[in-house]
Parts: sequence; C-alpha cells; structure tokens
Amino acid sequence: MQRYRRRRQRGQMVPIVAVAGVVLLGVSALVVDLSVNTQSRRGLQNISDAAALAGARNLPNTPRQAIKDALDILQRNSPWSSSGSWLATAQAAITGACTSAAGSTCSVSVAGPAGYTSYAVKASSPPSTPQNSGFTSTSYLEVEVVQTSRNGFGGAVGLGTSNETGHSIAYYAGPTGPYQYTFFAKVHAGSGNHAEVIVGDAFVGGGYVPQSSGKAGLCILDVPGGGQGHVVFGSVPPLVGPDPQYGNGGACAGGGTLSAQAATPQASAPTNCPAGSSPQSYNGGGTWACSQPSPALPAIPAPTATQSALCGANGSATVSASTTAGVYPVGAGCTVTIDFASGNIDCVSLVLAAGSTVSINNKKGTNYMSAYGFNPTGDTVASNALTTAGLPVPTAACGGASINADRSAIWAPDTSATPMPTVISNGLTGCCSDSVFLGTIFVPGQGVSFGTNQAMEVVGSVYCGQWDVQSGNHLNPMVTYDAGAAAYVVSGMRLAE
Repeated sequence: MQRYRRRRQRGQMVPIVAVAGVVLLGVSALVVDLSVNTQSRRGLQNISDAAALAGARNLPNTPRQAIKDALDILQRNSPWSSSGSWLATAQAAITGACTSAAGSTCSVSVAGPAGYTSYAVKASSPPSTPQNSGFTSTSYLEVEVVQTSRNGFGGAVGLGTSNETGHSIAYYAGPTGPYQYTFFAKVHAGSGNHAEVIVGDAFVGGGYVPQSSGKAGLCILDVPGGGQGHVVFGSVPPLVGPDPQYGNGGACAGGGTLSAQAATPQASAPTNCPAGSSPQSYNGGGTWACSQPSPALPAIPAPTATQSALCGANGSATVSASTTAGVYPVGAGCTVTIDFASGNIDCVSLVLAAGSTVSINNKKGTNYMSAYGFNPTGDTVASNALTTAGLPVPTAACGGASINADRSAIWAPDTSATPMPTVISNGLTGCCSDSVFLGTIFVPGQGVSFGTNQAMEVVGSVYCGQWDVQSGNHLNPMVTYDAGAAAYVVSGMRLAE
C-alpha cells in the first residue's frame, strides 16, 4: 500500500492576512472619511437651514434682501468666515429681476474661498432646484452649500475627494405686505340700489347677488400705488351672469368697470389674476373669470383685552361716544348695541364670543368707530375717507404702547354655518345712515347684514362669511384697504426642505 505524504502548508496565512489587511485598511479609511463627511454634512445642513430661515423673513416682497441676509448668515457661521471679502463678492453677484413679480428669479451662485476644502454656494427665490415642485413661488428661499474636500484615507482606494451638501428651502408668509384680499366673503356678497365699491383685491366665494330690481354693481378699484384691484370668485361660473359691472347694469362711480386691471368676467383670459388664482372659462369658453376655489383666510388673532368684559353670557351692553378706549371682550350670546346718537366712537374694539351679535341703532347721518390700535398720524387713506364722508379726522393716536397692535374694530371666531349667522346688523329702514369702521372687521364665519338705505363702510379690511349690505341714495357700501388701519396677519415661517 502506497503512502502519500501530506504537503507542507506552512506560510499560506501570510497572503491571506496581507489581502485581509488591505481590505481592512480600506474599510477603516472609508469609515473614517465617512464619519468626517457625515459630520461635515450635518454642519452644512445646520448652516444652510439657518441661512434660509434668516433670509426668508424678507419674503415675498424683497427677495434680493432675503438672499443678502442668507449670505450674511453663511459668512458668519461657515468655515470661511475669516475671509471678509467673500461676502461682498457674493452679494455683488446676485442676479435676476429680484422682485416679487411672478416669473422673476433672484439668485446668486458663487464659489467660496479656495483652499484644502472648496465651497460652492447658491441661493435663489423662487427656488431653482426644489425637490418639491410646489415650492416655486417667491414665498420660498433656497440655500445650498456644497463642500468639496480631499479625503484623508479614501485616496488610497481611489476616493480622493467627496462632495457634501447642505440643502434648505425656507417658507415665509406674514405681514411683510398686506394680506392679498381687502375684502373676503366666503359665500357671496350682495347689495341694494348702489354698487359695492371695493378698493383692492376682493374674493367672493360664490358670486355677487345684487338686489333684483336695483341698479347695483360690483366695482373693484385699484389701491393707489398698490397694484391691486381684482375680483376672484370661488366657483365658476359665479352665481349671476356677466355684464360690464357684474350686477344689474349699474355703473361704477367715475366710469370704472368691475376691475380696473382685469375686468371679470371678460371675453378673454385675464393675464393678471391675483397670486393663487387662475383664469377659468365658462359659457363654452366665451366668458372668463379669475377663480381660486379655496384661498386661505389670514390668521388674525383676537386682540388682547385691555378692559373688563363688556357684558356676560346672554346679556346686553351699549357702546357709545362716552365708552372708554380699549379692547372689550363680549360674552357668548351677548347683544351689543353701537349707539352713535351722541357722536363718533374713538379707539374701541370688540372681541365677540360665539353667538354674540352687534347691532347699530336708528341713527341718521354718518358716524365712525375707530379700532383701539388705530393711529391717525400720517394715515392719509383714513383721513381722506373721513373727509369725503364729512366726518372729523381723529387728531390723536389711541393705544399708547400698543399702537401697532389690536387693529380689529370687531373680531369674532369662525362659527361657519349654512346659512351664515348674522353677527353685525342694521336692519332698520328709512333714509339714511352710513356707519364707518376704521380697522379690520374679522368675522370669517358670520354674516354682515344691513337693511335698505343703511350703508356700511370699512377703512382697513373685511373678512366675513357673507356680506349683504343694502344702500340707498347716499354713499355706496365701500371697503378700502388701509395699511394703517388693517389688523396684522400672523406670520408663519418654516423649513419646507
């Protein structure tokens, strides 16, 4: 029997260990570089987040300033902060129209200081490369920082450099400019013998309902220098058919049309519908209207109470010229009478609980009620409105330190119902009274209803569930946007990406 001698295998572990060592070295290098790069990515993300949020405060009105503020934060927090000239170079590179107009883009794309690690920065509003296609308006600011660095160990396995990115898109909506709509009615607006006059953009949820036998129209006029003056409907077609004044043939004062900028309805597609709305055709495409099915109401918080409750639940109270200035809570189910018999009411605001109502007494002539935060100094819009109405202009500000807050003349929670409950009314007949309110009327889930020959004017803004203000042979029902009297809109800021 032949015996085979086992071959000697001594030394075979050497190449195995050598190969394994190379693999382990490569893995270790990758792990080290990955850890470093992950830490860099987190740092870049924090920097881009901070820059985007800092810049977004200027949106949507001043995108150039938004980008400048974002670059300033990058300069302060980035690894190149010691390079003082970089910021000036980057800001000088900002290009584009840099306005809030639709279709314009404000952007910058530059390289940071060169060195062992190099950087590229871009910022734009609207965002140029959003992950979400909905983030494409001037309410969004994109900031992106890309770091290109040489790896410490990765070069040994062919990974000499790596790119890490911080990508952020911030969103801001707030009081940098007026809320889009001067007048907002969830359901519809109605009028009597004279046309409704809205100075600024108007949203009418269903349509405009004029008195059937009257000569009413809906007249939407430009805010002087404000670039507004459109009517937008929540449904197409609206409740009533088209004619030049969108009513029963009545003419707008001064020969104005339904909208000085985009007459709606009209025979061709409007080219300048307000932001968020779009041209919609009906009647076989022969008539067009601006439409926005569900625009968001502004977030206007209840004014902060400065006085004790005006009346308790299911009680009653009266506000008159002798009422002390301040913001008054009104109990649930309480009825408040605004009594103009003794004159105008200065610096009084009402915060209504659910179920409370406001009624105006049987006065003749014209009087006004100003909101607690109203400041007449330099407010030419309100001054002109009062002068036109033959009313005295207040000579002193009200509210003291709170002059820039609490501008709602009447505020109520949203208690939407069908039909809308009436919260402000003057149901008396006989000629003639005109109640003027300086400030915001915010009753988004309730109705405003005035009887024949009883008109209502607002210098500020109106948000209501339903508007039905009649008119006779006196001043038209009118709402005029006024930045000095309108309540502040709550701002909203967030990171979208």
